[in-house]
Amino acid sequence: MTNNTKKLSGLTLTAKGLVRSLSLSSQTVPIIQGVDLQIGAGETCAIIGASGSGKTTLLGMLAAMDEPDSGSVEIADDNIHYSIYQHDEDWRAWLRGHAMGFVFQDFQLVDDMTALENVLLPLELAGQRCSKTAKSWLAKVGLTERIRHYPRQLSGGEQQRVALARAFANQPRILFADEPTGSLDETTGQAMIKLLFELNAASGSTLVMVTHDPALAQRCDKIYRLRQGRLASSSEA
Repeated sequence: MTNNTKKLSGLTLTAKGLVRSLSLSSQTVPIIQGVDLQIGAGETCAIIGASGSGKTTLLGMLAAMDEPDSGSVEIADDNIHYSIYQHDEDWRAWLRGHAMGFVFQDFQLVDDMTALENVLLPLELAGQRCSKTAKSWLAKVGLTERIRHYPRQLSGGEQQRVALARAFANQPRILFADEPTGSLDETTGQAMIKLLFELNAASGSTLVMVTHDPALAQRCDKIYRLRQGRLASSSEA
C-alpha cells in the first residue's frame, strides 16, 4: 500500500449523560441510559456489546446523526471546541461532511455509481470534487483496476474496500465504524481490519468503532462495553 496520506490530528470526543429512549405505542423503552465517555485525539476506541444492546444508536449520537433526548457530545482540538447538539442539523451535516468519515456494516454504496463515483461522493458534498484524490484512495485499497466497476460487479470484500476508500477520501479527523466486518467472511474480514487500522494510523484520525467481536476490540487503545443501556470501561466491564 502506497502511503502518501497527509497526517492530520484527530479530534477529542467527549459524551456526557447521553440518554435515548424509543416510544412504542404508549410505552417508552430506554435504550441509552446516562452514557459518559472520552476518546482522546488520535485514539482508537471500540464499543462492544451484544446485538440489540444499543451500540448503533450510541454511535449515531456520537456521530452527529441522532440527537439524544438529553446529554451532550463535544468535539475539540487545541483550537476548537463544539457541543455539537447546540447547533442545527445544517451545521451538523456540514460537520459530518468536512470532519467525519463513516464505515457501515452493509457498505451503503450507491448501486448506480461506479467505485470511483462512490469515493468521489463525500468529496463532492464537501465541495472538493477531485478524481485524482478518489483514484489515489482506491489505489491505497488495491482497487485501481476496478474503479469503473459498479457495486454489483464487486465481491463483498471489494465493496468494503470501496467503502473504506470513501470513508477516508475527505481526510476525516474522526472516523466512525459500525460493525465494519459484520457482512464479511472471516478471512476477508481480517484483511479489512488490517487495512482499516493501517489507513487510520497513516491518517492520524480518531477511530470509534462498535462491534460484537472481542478480538477486534482488543486491537483498539480503549474499550467500552455497553450493557443494558449503560457503558463501562474495559477495566470495569
